[in-house]
Amino acid sequence: MARARREALTTAFHMTVRDEIIALALELIEAATIFVAHAKTHRFTIMSDYTYLQTAQPTTFGHYLLGFVSPMFRDLDRLDGLFTRFNLSPAGIGSSNGSLTFQNRTALARRLGFAAPVAHARDAMWQSDLAIEALGSAVACVVSIDRLAEDLMVFATREFGTVRLSDCHSRASKIMPNKRNPFALAYVRGAANRLIGLQAAMAAAARTPSGQMDNRMQAYETVPQALGMAARVVGLMGEIVAELSVDRGRAVSGLKDREVCAADLAERLTVAIGIDYRAAHRAVGRMMRQLADRGRSLGDASAAEVAASVDRPDAVAEIAGVLALALDLDACVSARGDVGGCAAEEVLRLANLHADRMGATKSVWCDRQIELRRARNQLDAEVSGFLREAS
Repeated sequence: MARARREALTTAFHMTVRDEIIALALELIEAATIFVAHAKTHRFTIMSDYTYLQTAQPTTFGHYLLGFVSPMFRDLDRLDGLFTRFNLSPAGIGSSNGSLTFQNRTALARRLGFAAPVAHARDAMWQSDLAIEALGSAVACVVSIDRLAEDLMVFATREFGTVRLSDCHSRASKIMPNKRNPFALAYVRGAANRLIGLQAAMAAAARTPSGQMDNRMQAYETVPQALGMAARVVGLMGEIVAELSVDRGRAVSGLKDREVCAADLAERLTVAIGIDYRAAHRAVGRMMRQLADRGRSLGDASAAEVAASVDRPDAVAEIAGVLALALDLDACVSARGDVGGCAAEEVLRLANLHADRMGATKSVWCDRQIELRRARNQLDAEVSGFLREAS
């Protein structure tokens, strides 16, 4: 047939990777759909947000969870571009500069279910960037998911107790009968670590002169496996979120000292009595240090103490109203109604928007899957007919 072995390998590689990209995209859509549903359910479940693993400001579990959906859309955008590039056919390239016989690469691409041929025969034979890009997409996807897994591992501890994983995603300690180890979350972390290593290895393997077979040999196996691993991790995290339970009482109990309301108090003082935020920030921080030294917290502060901290003893009555609002967790959350805020109405609006977009995106990927299956069935029928004629 006047063809190099690499042509068949590279064509099969593209066909295999296309399937794996679609599988990963559909797992992302399924997991995101679960996240969105739980975000709606928990849009009133108040908890503390955390920065540096320390309590920060009031939010809801729904708003927190919805924050992991946006990276999934970016993952899908990356996979869309990756699919478009892998959906170009290397078939018919000969060795690297085209073939003397059987010249109709466009028709061959169509018969194999590709959108078109790769434009340049030598590039089609020796592409290295697509393998690196595929590993990069898998890494970006799994690292984003692992960030949720890392959080849940902390939230599931006895010290936090905010969430509880289902039994099927936990494993009993071999020594301590009281322990439920979040084994599924540990698997996600391990998979992320492995994919990071594979991406580095793939980039290193590509660093050769352009026409070298050794920069391709690992890609044929590693890229489909990496995309498959990413799909399994995403599917697992969807299951974990679908089956975990949130302890609303425990989530809000950690906020009873109202330390998380400090920034709200400073902001409300700025608006109510006209001092600049930096001065309000310093005053509230100083007052909280004094309260802590006396074994008290922000939740114990009086309007007179707040007025004294900002040197406005004449505004105690006005500050009393400010303090009451600042320490009201529902008020803190509902006040954040701007785009992307944690107010329940905004979480619901964004969740519905995500759900609509997810439905449209799923339709695109399902259509691609159907088209590839149709092309594969037609090719199988053509081969079967050829074999019948040959026999």
